Amino acid sequence: MSRPSVPAWDEQLTISPCKILPTEVVAGIFEYCLPSGPERLDVPLQRLAPLTLTWVCKSWRNLCLSLPTLWTELAIGHNGSIPEEDVHLLELWIVRSGYLPISLRFNYEIDDELRPVLFNQEEHQKYQLNMQKLLSTALECIERWSTFEIHALDISVLDQIFLAIVTRGSPWLKDLSFSTKYLGFFGDVYVIDFSLCPSLRSIRLRSPMISPVSESDVMQNMTRLELRFCSSVEDCLHWINICPALEELIVRLFCSNVDALADEFQHLPFHNPRCLQRLKYLEVHNFSSEVDVGGLLDVLDTPALDSLTINMYDMIESWTRWTHLLDLLRRSEPSLETLNILGTPMTMEDTVQCLQLLPNLKKLGVGTRSNTDMLLKALFETPESAKQDVPEFAPLCPILNLLDLVNCSWSTDLLASIVSSRSIGSDFAMRPKTRSVSTLSEIRLDHDNAQRARQHPVIMSHVLEGLKIVECETNLLILSFASPDVVFV
Repeated sequence: MSRPSVPAWDEQLTISPCKILPTEVVAGIFEYCLPSGPERLDVPLQRLAPLTLTWVCKSWRNLCLSLPTLWTELAIGHNGSIPEEDVHLLELWIVRSGYLPISLRFNYEIDDELRPVLFNQEEHQKYQLNMQKLLSTALECIERWSTFEIHALDISVLDQIFLAIVTRGSPWLKDLSFSTKYLGFFGDVYVIDFSLCPSLRSIRLRSPMISPVSESDVMQNMTRLELRFCSSVEDCLHWINICPALEELIVRLFCSNVDALADEFQHLPFHNPRCLQRLKYLEVHNFSSEVDVGGLLDVLDTPALDSLTINMYDMIESWTRWTHLLDLLRRSEPSLETLNILGTPMTMEDTVQCLQLLPNLKKLGVGTRSNTDMLLKALFETPESAKQDVPEFAPLCPILNLLDLVNCSWSTDLLASIVSSRSIGSDFAMRPKTRSVSTLSEIRLDHDNAQRARQHPVIMSHVLEGLKIVECETNLLILSFASPDVVFV
């Protein structure tokens, strides 16, 4: 059979689309093809755009090389690559990005569990030398950094970065992240002055030996701070004191100086809380049995807060009422939409009191060794009380749509009652508009309890109507300490 004739314009389009489409359109397509964050981290750079686009044909290569915007983000060091071998890729991106701001992400927390590099002098020196070559190349364009993120084995390899930030500065740098695999409290503390980085807005640290200078106008503009390995409450407060404009704060508290704790809390000005007027997101983790993170909550005032997570991993036993969260909510009166309280010594009675202060709460996560039946009962009203149109009645968390019960025990029948009372058409949900209750759309459970919930006929009837049951891992201490593997993603 003879081949059907193809119009000349159709054949030309099939063979060389670049000759048909305007250059601006092709350039836009190329920019659209750039990999997302997860792809940059999981796939070798040689398999991703823009490199792959330069190998198709001469016209595509010339176009790619003429577009510096394609070369402004670089993530290298994954899948066990050697720092020295990635220098040529870094040089390529530096040249091809022209004079535009550039984002650099390096991950060289290599897998050395079988034979730790830090304790092998020869391997450690080799690693340091390779990192020095890579970072020396990166410093050639420090004046163009917009994002700089590095994951290294130990803090000593970052000496030249700290020195350059203080002496040369980085005027376009907005996001700065340091993470070290070896987190021991040894060596000198690096006190860094960020004055020559006037655009800096975000600092993320997983290394305990970095501290800012006390006075810096730059820190007054900081909006995001992550202290993922904070050695003491005192260190945390030092950062908070010089960053009054924070909008997001994450703290993982460890205790390395137990002897100083008594004096530390004795001098905290409880009568004069740190007021973080703009703080919207607060996440606090307590990894020490020697210090109670409640003392930190007692000196905070956060009126704009809309998301709060407190995870104490059942590390603290309290012989009196643990009311630090309740006091914070009463003091700040935030309009929280998300609340996660895990592993605290707070009683169910105090938990319910907290929820009574949060009528705008949409997402609730609870984790405790105690039975949570009292809390679940408070989240729904009985059929008898639903028939009583009491004007002053205010349901608990009326617009709650997500309930996370992964890390606690509960009665399946009570869970079914909550789901039913907050379903479309229920007496609870059909109350007058001023006291209406929104539909619960998602519950999060661990694997075993999720299977148990799916066997309950009432719960399954609501699953068929759209209720989501999402399975999640329990909040194990060892998993929380080690995860996420790349801590800032």
